[in-house]
Amino acid sequence: MCACRKEIKPLSIRQHKLILHFLFQSFTD
Repeated sequence: MCACRKEIKPLSIRQHKLILHFLFQSFTD
């Protein structure tokens, strides 16, 4: 479980940042 969380955490943060970036661009467009 610990290893899984460690692997998912960075990916999740990266995906969240990407999603937020795309959403922000969509809103500002």
